[in-house]
Amino acid sequence: MVSPRVGFNWDVNNDGKTQVRGGLGLFTGRVPFVWISNQYTNTGNEFGRVALFRSSETSTGDYPEDFTFQPDPFNQADAADVGKSLGVSEINVTDKDFKFPQVFRVNAAIDHELPGGIIGTFEAIYTKNLKNIDFKNLNKQEDGTLSGADDRVYFNRNYANPDYNDVILLTNTNKGYAYNLTAQLQKSFESGLTSSVAYTFGRSKDVNGGTSSQAFSNWRYVEQVNGGNNAEIGFADFDVRS
Repeated sequence: MVSPRVGFNWDVNNDGKTQVRGGLGLFTGRVPFVWISNQYTNTGNEFGRVALFRSSETSTGDYPEDFTFQPDPFNQADAADVGKSLGVSEINVTDKDFKFPQVFRVNAAIDHELPGGIIGTFEAIYTKNLKNIDFKNLNKQEDGTLSGADDRVYFNRNYANPDYNDVILLTNTNKGYAYNLTAQLQKSFESGLTSSVAYTFGRSKDVNGGTSSQAFSNWRYVEQVNGGNNAEIGFADFDVRS
């Protein structure tokens, strides 16, 4: 991946009073490698998973009647002891065309010397996602739509292929953007004291903020309306506004 960039700095009147500056380019960051290593540990072969559910306070549900906590680490129950077969674990896979996150960014600013040696600045920055992370669960399918005014799709707890558990795909999306506008006044004094006051307003939107180290959590807990496999652009978890 290449990250070409260009910038400029223009002294408008050649007197150091008014400066226009800016730049644009592509920026590629290092992906947190745990997102990649998930695929090496969650292959479906190293771990088995057993799920037990207690149906109520008075009923054990899936639990055997004599099922209790066992403090001995060398005498733990296995799947057969709780009347279950060993299930396959979560599987993580990567899109063969997956790319590290990359954005296009452009910024422009003007600095102008005001009376009293005060420097006034106005700056704007815009960022557009070119390659951001996204996660899909390949073993979950829409089960239908809710009835009534709320017609969102819903999923049941069953898997499309019962021979597998959650199969989480790490892939890319180009949805998402951010912008920030900043106004600032600053002044330096001969004593060495520097003062400034500034206000920034911004918006930030994305599909998946990648707030977890685990693939399943990044898929399950993303804010969405029509299911994790249909996540749409929305306000980012890191949206600050003012």
